[in-house]
Amino acid sequence: MQNLKNNRMLFTLAILIQLVMTGCDSSSITVSTQQINQREYTLAVSVEDSHVLDIQCRYLGKTPPASAPKLSADKSPDYYEIKIINRSDVPVSLESVEHSMRIGPYRGKSFFNQDALKENWTDTVISPGKSIVRDSNFVWAVKAKNALIKKYSFVMKGSEGDTRFSVTAPLEYKR
Repeated sequence: MQNLKNNRMLFTLAILIQLVMTGCDSSSITVSTQQINQREYTLAVSVEDSHVLDIQCRYLGKTPPASAPKLSADKSPDYYEIKIINRSDVPVSLESVEHSMRIGPYRGKSFFNQDALKENWTDTVISPGKSIVRDSNFVWAVKAKNALIKKYSFVMKGSEGDTRFSVTAPLEYKR
């Protein structure tokens, strides 16, 4: 139980550090984590005290969903579903996703712009009250235990101008 509490604290700290490092225009952003279990969570994202997004991470297991690319069985990947829900009253656009690993370098393409994201997501513009989903997120690593860190960059359209912000979501890997 103590180990799970330590993991939650480290997980939350990693997200907060990443948010401080990436910034978000002049807006104040906060992220709270509702940890469901060691691999599943919901991130509640607020900009200037207004709840704008929920990012839900659900672990699917070692069996790939039909939409996932075929990987070599020896890699033993973990699969996740990511759902992003717009809780605001204005459109929010998913602009890019950047990948890195918690331990060691990321191998492969690490930056995906909006055009590339349109190939794998149901959409990249999230209308108020709507969501987008991708069930073919996968992670594997050389190490027996690691995490894929996904940095999602968003633009929230507003009457007083656009607000840019980023949120980091780790996907745990265990062989």
